[in-house]
Amino acid sequence: ALYRLLDRVNGLANDVTETLVRAETRTEIEQLITERVGSGSEYSAAWLGRYDATEGQITVTEREDDRALGAETIDLDGDGQVAETVRETVETQEPTVLGEENGTYEIEDDETCVFVPLSYRSTTYGVLAVIEREASIDDRERVLLGSIGRSIGMAINATLTKRTITTDTVLTIGADLSDEDLF
Repeated sequence: ALYRLLDRVNGLANDVTETLVRAETRTEIEQLITERVGSGSEYSAAWLGRYDATEGQITVTEREDDRALGAETIDLDGDGQVAETVRETVETQEPTVLGEENGTYEIEDDETCVFVPLSYRSTTYGVLAVIEREASIDDRERVLLGSIGRSIGMAINATLTKRTITTDTVLTIGADLSDEDLF
């Protein structure tokens, strides 16, 4: 089982690392990661959603494979198995498997779905849904996917920080106090 796991995620980890180093924007990170995870030999499909803490929603921004699970927007306050599982993923910042039944996790007849948080420190940027057909995703693989998710979150944080630091826009705020009784 361990050799199968290493074979399955070794190439993925190398490709994800290369993508994160090469990508220059958040959109590019999201697109390339979703494409790599969903179209590689390791997993069947993937989608990636951005987390909006203000609205309490995950909005799917990238998909690889049309049959990939997920509405365009998942309301984390909503009911249903997907909303509950994604909410747990965001709250715990740990990979969560959808639909546990008798030790197996299924979304279709023969599919397993793991929601991987894309987080850096205490900030969650999104969720990557990894879908596998016919093979289960065990605890060891979830740990590795969680590590990949943290790397993606760190790269998103770095691109957003870089954009903030290198921006050419300067915002000047002025205040004029005219009430003489104030002092």
